[in-house]
Amino acid sequence: MDNYSLGILWGCGNFSENRMIIRHSEKYFLEKIQEIVGRTIYEQVGTSDRKQYVLKFRMEESELREMGWSPRNADERHIPVSADAEFLRAYLEMHSSVDWQTAYYGRNRSRKYKKVRLRVFGNIYLIDELNELISRVCGTTIKTPQRTVGKTTMYLSICNQEEIAQIYDMLCKHPCYEPYWEKYFNMMQEYARSKKIY
Repeated sequence: MDNYSLGILWGCGNFSENRMIIRHSEKYFLEKIQEIVGRTIYEQVGTSDRKQYVLKFRMEESELREMGWSPRNADERHIPVSADAEFLRAYLEMHSSVDWQTAYYGRNRSRKYKKVRLRVFGNIYLIDELNELISRVCGTTIKTPQRTVGKTTMYLSICNQEEIAQIYDMLCKHPCYEPYWEKYFNMMQEYARSKKIY
């Protein structure tokens, strides 16, 4: 498997009884793995009555372990030893969000505007390694991980608009889940059109 495929396994795969089980609401990710394993994708109703797609195939656990695999619900998770920009692209497409953040300027910070924010989510150990990988691949500064409501999930918040553009430029390549990057691009364009010099 290439590193983009590994990013998908790390992002939405679970291993049980010598089988890898991938579930996701977007069929695209399963289709990328289906190209390799040739198994059938089927639909099921998941939690909260939401439709999801499922793909199962045989895989040796020892092969996964050699790559650095640990289950998605494990207390400690790490990125694969071969992780690169391809892996990062797939992981971000599944476990990051691009939204608007309110910022302030002017005397006493009395006026506000919005800017693009990228947040990357992951296990407390995994997020440290993703932090370093994003910095190495995209040239961003190391961020201080933030804690979510849960005990083991952390996130990186990237708000520097130049760094967000760097991430887009480095990672928006094929293969990719195009709707994710279209949203990213459209928000960056909207910010550029509305940006003022403060």
